[in-house]
Amino acid sequence: MWFLFAISSAVIYSFRGLLEKNILKKADRYVIGFSVRLYALPFFIVPLIINPKLIIPFEQLDANFWISVLYISLISYPLETIFYLRAIKREEISLVLPILSVAPVLTMIFALFILKEVPSLLGICGVFLATLGVYTLKLKHVEQGLMGPILHLKNNSAVRDMFVVMI
Repeated sequence: MWFLFAISSAVIYSFRGLLEKNILKKADRYVIGFSVRLYALPFFIVPLIINPKLIIPFEQLDANFWISVLYISLISYPLETIFYLRAIKREEISLVLPILSVAPVLTMIFALFILKEVPSLLGICGVFLATLGVYTLKLKHVEQGLMGPILHLKNNSAVRDMFVVMI
């Protein structure tokens, strides 16, 4: 059952990029970013109205929670949205969206140093395969050397925007 949810989520998410790129031709990226976040709000509020027991009293939430909420709401999410929409507007979706599949590399590095969690060999192989997939997006530049595809990705401003989103 969860496998079907995961596949469905991936398919729906792939259409999201296509729809946003199409809408970016007609509307401002700031309006689109705000609209996407505003549209999601009822899906968070309706369950709380239906089942008020889900609401945690404010006095049970410590300062770290509120600092995290403020950082994510006011800094992280808006910046991510701006860079994401700018990247998909300027470049092919088939190039910029797969860049996000490199995010597990950063997650593994942060988990290793901050949480002292060592990934399994199978996990490392999976992340390596995802990274190899991004490398193959620009395989035609391999005649410039083994680092040619990476250098070509590095010099692309939309790809740099997606790296900002990923971080």
